Amino acid sequence: KLIKDFGKSMTLSFSAHLAVVSGLLTKVGSDFEKSYNTIRATTGKTGDELQGLENTFKSALGSMSAPAEQVAEAVSKLNSRLELTGKPLEDLSKQVVKLARVTKEDLTAQINAETRVFGDWSISTDKQSAALDYLFKVHQKTGIAVTELSELIVQFGSPLRSLGFNMEQAAAMMGRFEKEGVNLQSAMPGFKMALAQFAKDGVSDT
Repeated sequence: KLIKDFGKSMTLSFSAHLAVVSGLLTKVGSDFEKSYNTIRATTGKTGDELQGLENTFKSALGSMSAPAEQVAEAVSKLNSRLELTGKPLEDLSKQVVKLARVTKEDLTAQINAETRVFGDWSISTDKQSAALDYLFKVHQKTGIAVTELSELIVQFGSPLRSLGFNMEQAAAMMGRFEKEGVNLQSAMPGFKMALAQFAKDGVSDT
């Protein structure tokens, strides 16, 4: 009887573990299917192109600790907005997910703002990772949110470039203003007024 009871106990224990494992596998499968749906819906890609994005998603997810839906969001958004594929897409996807988690900002909003920075400041693919690192550095030193910082250097990008600023200088100035309590929405239009006055007076702005 003791052996029979032990056998029953082992059977119940094994069945319980099997049920847990089965449940986990079902959840993983569901998460992957939702992620694939996100990639398909966001990018509109089909066939080999879609398969390539799914492979990039799986590779990125397998090399980091992050929710599948966040990785799928990053892969989808960056492909749509920057037309990245393959290793560059995988690396940047991992970077933006990690950055949003560290800064505790909304991933979608941050990606939208960061990719606008790349476009507005003509930052090439091979320099985008370094640009994100710099934005994070400014965030660390000044406390300004990466999303807000990105939006500001796009909003005032044109006049700042006309005055000779590069992206790093613009970001550093915005961060410093934020740290010191300068009202950026009031201060920055002054740059536009200065440029207009320079043009009126025939003064070069470079």
